Amino acid sequence: MIHIEIRPAHYGQGGYLRGTGHASKGHELVCTAATAIEDCLAANLASCWNVRVRRRAESGRYELNWAKTDKQGRGMRRANDAAGFAYNGLKALAAQYPEDITVEWKRPEA
Repeated sequence: MIHIEIRPAHYGQGGYLRGTGHASKGHELVCTAATAIEDCLAANLASCWNVRVRRRAESGRYELNWAKTDKQGRGMRRANDAAGFAYNGLKALAAQYPEDITVEWKRPEA
């Protein structure tokens, strides 16, 4: 079972996407699709102005973090919007394969 958690950046806190696990045997397509969506998010975040992106991928684990690089936080809204698009794509995947993937949108801590 793949579990993905996304939290947008908020008031000085960076945002993140964390994915763990694998789809059940015979459903490797779900892993491939989830990784493709995560990689698209990473590429989109890297193109955001004044946003620092850190990506780490290893077997069974994917982590993507983003944070502002200036005091105004320009680009963070676009970064969070991109995370929202990725969330919607992953939720659509989870609707098709509920036994293989769950997705959670975390509210930023105040």
